Amino acid sequence: MKKYLMTAAAAALMLGAASATASAEALKACWVYIGPIGDFGWTYQHHQGLEAVKKEFGDKVETAYAENIPEADSEKTFERFAREGCKVVYGTSFGYMEPMLKVAAKFPDVKFEHATGYKTLDNLGTYNAKFHEGRYVIGQIAAKMSKSGTAGYIVSFPIPEVVSGINAFMLGAQTVNPDFKVKVVWVNTWFDPAKEADAAKVLLSQGADIMVQHTDSTAPLQVAQEQGKFGFGQASDQIKFAPKAQLTAIVDNWAPHYIKSVKAVMDGSWKSSQVWAGMAEGDVAMAPYTNMPDDVAKVAMETAEAIKTGKLNPFGGKITKQDGTVVENLSDGDILGALAVGEPRAACLFTGVGPVDPRCCAGSLDARIFEIAEGSYLFCGGVVSSPERGRAGVGFVSRVFSITFASWSGFGLSSTLRGMLGRRGGTGAGLTSSGS
Repeated sequence: MKKYLMTAAAAALMLGAASATASAEALKACWVYIGPIGDFGWTYQHHQGLEAVKKEFGDKVETAYAENIPEADSEKTFERFAREGCKVVYGTSFGYMEPMLKVAAKFPDVKFEHATGYKTLDNLGTYNAKFHEGRYVIGQIAAKMSKSGTAGYIVSFPIPEVVSGINAFMLGAQTVNPDFKVKVVWVNTWFDPAKEADAAKVLLSQGADIMVQHTDSTAPLQVAQEQGKFGFGQASDQIKFAPKAQLTAIVDNWAPHYIKSVKAVMDGSWKSSQVWAGMAEGDVAMAPYTNMPDDVAKVAMETAEAIKTGKLNPFGGKITKQDGTVVENLSDGDILGALAVGEPRAACLFTGVGPVDPRCCAGSLDARIFEIAEGSYLFCGGVVSSPERGRAGVGFVSRVFSITFASWSGFGLSSTLRGMLGRRGGTGAGLTSSGS
């Protein structure tokens, strides 16, 4: 009996040692989120990617995350994770770029990946998704469903993914209605349900009957439902929050990338790279088409399939720039607005405000905002500074202005976008736009 107990004890000790070894060998992957995992939008979808990693690798991986981390305070979070043994750290906001560069340089043995950024190091890569593909599809739907011919578009910050999304939405809408118009409100925040709801109310009061957003809460869609209008979910399928209003949603599916990335870190094949995937890779998907006639859903499905199979590129073909010249088949760099330092950026030529300003294409990688004669600002594409995003600040103006978008040769498409920007601490079109 005594021998049996000793054998059992030895077995238990060996089992415990084995478990400790397995735990020690588990790869630690960590995420830093700009918003709460309960936003049911951008951050929620990134967290679903974390959960997919756990499901895929089981006890081979240990995960950790920090939510609601402002860009200005993010450096210490990245450094803490690096010191706590994270072998790969993911930063999920554009404004994390500079803090991640600093920390990655301090910890060369840790892998870092930055969502939606463009700067890299040997141990820092970037990953992004072609959200504009989905926005082209919802542009077509909006133009078919709108009775007023006007959509309201709530946007966060004028960074490449947001600006290209507005352009793609307009180009899609113009294939249905060349005179379609969009009213834009920049709320200067990614997640602020109250501010987003106020913006939606302003836009709907000004004649928009379709609500579009590039912010992360469900508030705009819920306001649309309250007022008997339609809208689109953002980053995630938000149908349960507005079952009578959501037409579809652009779903960010980060799981394939995170699984592939973690696996590469595990097997030692990870290399710094810049990933930009879309519908073809499964990183961008459309939620079910609801609250629309069958013929509208049919067009949407056909367009999404054409993009997925490569038959349609929202920024393909000939595009007339604001100065009247024509470019063909914009490159990824043009669309992202992030070319090498010192090179002109074609993106600025069709995303500007008002008349073309030659300074737009004479700058370096960091985009600028220039004041033009009528007192508004010319946005040149690329990266815009903002103190709320952890960068040097520039002000917005509380002024309605026109954005002349590109026209597609062959389709004769052209449109004028009416935009509203609120000055921080002031108001624009009745909307307070102070930073959060």
